[in-house]
Amino acid sequence: MDELAGIRMFVRVVEGGSFVAAARRLGVSKSVVTKRVKELEDRLKAQLLVRSTRRLTLTDAGASYFERCVRVVAELDEAQAAVRSLTVGLSGTLRLSCIASFLAHQLSRDVCQFQRQHPELIVELYHNDRIYDPIQEGYDVCIQPGDVGAGEIIRQPIVPLRRLLVAAPDYFERHGRPRHPEELKLHRCAHNNYILPIADITFTGPEGPVQIPPIRPIVLSNSIWMIREAALTGDCVAILPLYSIVEELREGALVPVFDDFRVESAMLNAFYRRSPQVPAKVRMLLKYLAEQYRGDPPWEQRLFRDRARLREIVYGPPASARTPREPARSNSQ
Repeated sequence: MDELAGIRMFVRVVEGGSFVAAARRLGVSKSVVTKRVKELEDRLKAQLLVRSTRRLTLTDAGASYFERCVRVVAELDEAQAAVRSLTVGLSGTLRLSCIASFLAHQLSRDVCQFQRQHPELIVELYHNDRIYDPIQEGYDVCIQPGDVGAGEIIRQPIVPLRRLLVAAPDYFERHGRPRHPEELKLHRCAHNNYILPIADITFTGPEGPVQIPPIRPIVLSNSIWMIREAALTGDCVAILPLYSIVEELREGALVPVFDDFRVESAMLNAFYRRSPQVPAKVRMLLKYLAEQYRGDPPWEQRLFRDRARLREIVYGPPASARTPREPARSNSQ
């Protein structure tokens, strides 16, 4: 058991980047963690970590050992959690990360509600401003757009993030209203290049996909709040996810620029470690989120309840309206 405790502490030190972080996560003193890791090195007759005043660095032996130990610890945690979940419900710690804007607008309340259903479960939820690797950074689940290219990571779609090109009504009075996406190169734009690279902006219209010429934003930021505020000034147009502008659309502070051209949606995904037995806490969370976001997600329900016309702008016209009817055949000769 002492060796297993040392292995677990070694893994937490590497994941946390320090003995202090590992001790805090494990709920023990730093001296205990230091002692157990030193005993592990003595038992292995190999140095696993190079300690300096600034940071810890894995030796080659340490990197190889960590790669195997992290899987052992994960499998053990999963086995223990599976047994506990059958008897006392979910317990232990669920470590999550999520893109900051979605966390602030939606996920925080969903995760709090999930935790209320499983009161023995401890939730650690962190916001991020980049794409995280759940294995390298020690998370059970990372919720984010984009992709993580490791073979040991599973990607599970969570919910489409539908987007609109919007502007304040004042913008059209000052700068005119574009009638086609190709005209955006002539307009003042704010843009989040982190979520949607300028080169990838595509609209879908009556004639199909439209790849626009490169725009030159006057405001460029990886913060959705910054992009939204720039649009609200009335001095630029911006592509924003619906969840971030529900109230602005309901109140008319922001309006769609186009009625018949739609921005392609992004997919919000959950990334987690590939395993023969997915931890119960991960399975249950993903099942809960799937139920929450099935059909129209909550923010779209609120929006379309007050602004029904926006549904067609966001989703496009019904299939029957898009497909022209075939002319009736005449029976006359």
